[in-house]
Amino acid sequence: RRAAWQAGMNLWAIFNAGRCRRWHTHPVMADYDDRLDAHQGRVARLAMALFPGDTALILAALIHDDGESIVGDVPNPVKNRLPQVARDALDEMERIGIDRMWGHQPALNLDQGKRLRLCDKLDAIMWAASKAPHLMREPGWQADIIAEVTALAAWCGVSGPVADICEPWGMK
Repeated sequence: RRAAWQAGMNLWAIFNAGRCRRWHTHPVMADYDDRLDAHQGRVARLAMALFPGDTALILAALIHDDGESIVGDVPNPVKNRLPQVARDALDEMERIGIDRMWGHQPALNLDQGKRLRLCDKLDAIMWAASKAPHLMREPGWQADIIAEVTALAAWCGVSGPVADICEPWGMK
């Protein structure tokens, strides 16, 4: 602990990182107050449920978006329209933000990275479904779930529990 503090750990930055708002540019979801600390906690809980015992994954889930407190929560549709160099720069700024807060990020292998992405996307789906279920029928949500979440769930070997989330919305 002392070494982390001496390396420049800023407890206020860590505390405030969780206060960054999610969904702030979404026309429907902006009305719901979802903060990074709540999101990251839910992602960690999903990781614990789907991949019990993977401590590195759970730790990564708890801080995976802390860097957004520096650049904001840039929505995926915006990121997808950016040239690769701009996406890379945004990712690098987020990484630097996490490194400044924590000194480093938990090192994840390919499987763990896919697990984290799955849990992150599942949280978005579950949050939206619980707050604005009509969004789940929109083409963008359908494509996101079909194209990415279902593939990630298959890769990670958790298609069954993920199907329980997706199938009520007509997504398989």
